[in-house]
Amino acid sequence: MSSLGKYRVQDLVPSAGYHLNLLAKYGFIEDAASKRTGRERPWRACVRGVRWAAGVPEPGYAEASRMLRDALIAHALDALTAFQREEAGCTAEWQDAAFVLADGAYMTPEERRETHGVAPVR
Repeated sequence: MSSLGKYRVQDLVPSAGYHLNLLAKYGFIEDAASKRTGRERPWRACVRGVRWAAGVPEPGYAEASRMLRDALIAHALDALTAFQREEAGCTAEWQDAAFVLADGAYMTPEERRETHGVAPVR
Protein backbone atom coordinates (compact mmCIF):
# COMPACT_ATOMS: atom_id res chain seq x y z
CA MET A 1 0.00 0.00 0.00
CA SER A 2 1.33 3.48 -0.80
CA SER A 3 1.82 6.03 1.94
CA LEU A 4 -1.38 7.75 0.76
CA GLY A 5 -3.39 4.54 1.11
CA LYS A 6 -4.00 5.11 4.82
CA TYR A 7 -5.89 8.39 4.17
CA ARG A 8 -9.44 8.74 2.99
CA VAL A 9 -9.73 10.69 -0.26
CA GLN A 10 -12.06 13.26 1.30
CA ASP A 11 -9.34 14.02 3.89
CA LEU A 12 -6.89 14.92 1.13
CA VAL A 13 -9.06 17.09 -1.12
CA PRO A 14 -8.69 20.46 0.69
CA SER A 15 -4.95 19.98 1.08
CA ALA A 16 -4.57 18.81 -2.53
CA GLY A 17 -6.45 21.84 -3.81
CA TYR A 18 -4.19 24.19 -1.88
CA HIS A 19 -1.03 22.49 -3.16
CA LEU A 20 -2.28 22.26 -6.75
CA ASN A 21 -3.07 25.98 -6.71
CA LEU A 22 0.39 26.71 -5.32
CA LEU A 23 1.99 24.67 -8.11
CA ALA A 24 -0.13 26.58 -10.63
CA LYS A 25 0.87 29.93 -9.09
CA TYR A 26 4.52 29.16 -9.81
CA GLY A 27 3.89 27.83 -13.32
CA PHE A 28 4.46 24.11 -12.76
CA ILE A 29 0.92 23.05 -13.70
CA GLU A 30 -2.12 24.61 -15.34
CA ASP A 31 -5.85 24.01 -15.23
CA ALA A 32 -6.89 21.63 -18.02
CA ALA A 33 -10.34 23.22 -18.36
CA SER A 34 -11.05 21.46 -21.66
CA LYS A 35 -10.92 18.09 -19.84
CA ARG A 36 -13.41 19.00 -17.08
CA THR A 37 -16.37 16.77 -16.36
CA GLY A 38 -18.76 17.70 -13.58
CA ARG A 39 -16.89 18.75 -10.45
CA GLU A 40 -13.57 17.30 -11.58
CA ARG A 41 -10.76 19.79 -12.02
CA PRO A 42 -7.99 18.17 -14.06
CA TRP A 43 -4.51 19.69 -14.29
CA ARG A 44 -1.65 19.33 -16.76
CA ALA A 45 2.07 19.79 -16.32
CA CYS A 46 3.62 22.94 -17.80
CA VAL A 47 7.29 22.10 -17.30
CA ARG A 48 9.34 18.95 -17.69
CA GLY A 49 11.93 19.77 -15.11
CA VAL A 50 13.51 22.41 -12.97
CA ARG A 51 16.97 23.90 -13.35
CA TRP A 52 18.61 26.54 -11.24
CA ALA A 53 21.62 28.70 -12.03
CA ALA A 54 25.11 27.56 -11.05
CA GLY A 55 27.82 29.83 -9.76
CA VAL A 56 25.60 32.40 -8.06
CA PRO A 57 27.91 34.33 -5.70
CA GLU A 58 25.37 34.67 -2.87
CA PRO A 59 26.40 33.18 0.51
CA GLY A 60 24.96 29.70 1.00
CA TYR A 61 23.66 29.36 -2.57
CA ALA A 62 26.00 26.53 -3.58
CA GLU A 63 25.22 24.57 -0.40
CA ALA A 64 21.46 25.10 -0.80
CA SER A 65 21.75 24.03 -4.45
CA ARG A 66 23.53 20.80 -3.48
CA MET A 67 20.98 20.12 -0.75
CA LEU A 68 18.07 20.60 -3.18
CA ARG A 69 19.70 18.34 -5.77
CA ASP A 70 20.34 15.68 -3.12
CA ALA A 71 16.71 15.89 -1.93
CA LEU A 72 15.39 15.54 -5.50
CA ILE A 73 17.60 12.50 -6.13
CA ALA A 74 16.58 10.92 -2.81
CA HIS A 75 12.89 11.49 -3.60
CA ALA A 76 13.26 9.87 -7.03
CA LEU A 77 15.10 6.90 -5.52
CA ASP A 78 12.42 6.50 -2.83
CA ALA A 79 9.70 6.52 -5.50
CA LEU A 80 11.53 3.90 -7.60
CA THR A 81 12.13 1.73 -4.54
CA ALA A 82 8.44 1.94 -3.56
CA PHE A 83 7.46 1.02 -7.12
CA GLN A 84 9.69 -2.07 -7.06
CA ARG A 85 8.38 -3.08 -3.64
CA GLU A 86 4.70 -2.69 -4.59
CA GLU A 87 4.76 -3.79 -8.23
CA ALA A 88 3.97 -7.45 -7.49
CA GLY A 89 0.76 -6.38 -5.69
CA CYS A 90 -0.53 -4.47 -8.71
CA THR A 91 -2.94 -5.90 -11.24
CA ALA A 92 -1.52 -7.25 -14.49
CA GLU A 93 -2.98 -4.22 -16.28
CA TRP A 94 -1.05 -1.80 -14.02
CA GLN A 95 2.13 -3.88 -14.24
CA ASP A 96 1.88 -3.79 -18.03
CA ALA A 97 1.27 -0.02 -18.06
CA ALA A 98 4.05 0.85 -15.59
CA PHE A 99 7.43 2.04 -16.77
CA VAL A 100 10.51 3.83 -15.51
CA LEU A 101 11.80 6.78 -17.48
CA ALA A 102 15.26 8.26 -17.22
CA ASP A 103 16.89 10.63 -19.62
CA GLY A 104 19.99 12.72 -19.76
CA ALA A 105 22.14 14.62 -22.16
CA TYR A 106 25.89 14.91 -22.48
CA MET A 107 26.89 18.25 -23.94
CA THR A 108 29.28 21.12 -23.57
CA PRO A 109 28.18 24.37 -21.93
CA GLU A 110 28.07 25.92 -25.41
CA GLU A 111 25.78 23.15 -26.70
CA ARG A 112 23.56 23.61 -23.65
CA ARG A 113 23.16 27.32 -24.37
CA GLU A 114 22.06 26.44 -27.92
CA THR A 115 19.32 24.05 -26.79
CA HIS A 116 15.78 25.04 -25.99
CA GLY A 117 15.43 22.97 -22.81
CA VAL A 118 14.36 23.96 -19.35
CA ALA A 119 15.23 27.59 -18.66
CA PRO A 120 17.50 28.26 -15.68
CA VAL A 121 16.03 29.95 -12.64
CA ARG A 122 17.98 33.03 -11.56
